[in-house]
Amino acid sequence: MLSMFFGFSGRINRGQWWMVQLTTLVVGFGLNFLMADVTTELQQIAKVDKPDPQEAMAALSKTGGLVFVLFGWLIAAQWIFISSSIQRLHDRNSSGWRILFAYAPLVLLGLAVYFVVVPQAWTAAGLAAIMAVGGFAISSVWMTIEFGILPGDDFENDFGEPSSGGGSSLDRELAALRGDDNPAGASVAPPAMARAATPNLFQPASGPATFGRR
Repeated sequence: MLSMFFGFSGRINRGQWWMVQLTTLVVGFGLNFLMADVTTELQQIAKVDKPDPQEAMAALSKTGGLVFVLFGWLIAAQWIFISSSIQRLHDRNSSGWRILFAYAPLVLLGLAVYFVVVPQAWTAAGLAAIMAVGGFAISSVWMTIEFGILPGDDFENDFGEPSSGGGSSLDRELAALRGDDNPAGASVAPPAMARAATPNLFQPASGPATFGRR
């Protein structure tokens, strides 16, 4: 279970990938809700003419702790996204290095910041920023289709067995030897009564032989 969130080997299917993203989203919303609650408490303390120093220090300490936790969660969420997406690429028999396409627009965003801070080339910075926004939009559509919509391989591929369902290479070899289309189980033989009821055209009729009998 934890390998879906933190591992980089193996495979996960579409449902598992969506479950991981939904879990991180719910945890992120919960932390943001706590942060908003503490921020509201600080604002109420600041409105008082003479706030209690102990209450103010307690609120500030709580805010600092939540900021630290939220920052750590942002790093963990990125790790979880990269981990689950790489396993999803493996499910489609693709290299995990393709995850770099999702972060390619960051290069354009870095160029925009560089043009603003260092050379102060506002036109180039604006163009790079627009390209970065377009790149993030394209990347989001690609990630949704690649990770969340397209199906993975039904059987074993270069990255191992499917996480659920499908069949192994041994199942496929046994199915080929049996000559059936069911890799997970053997072919079902017809019932004995059905076989007995089937007429045999090459067996002579029973009874004594009579000259001229047809």
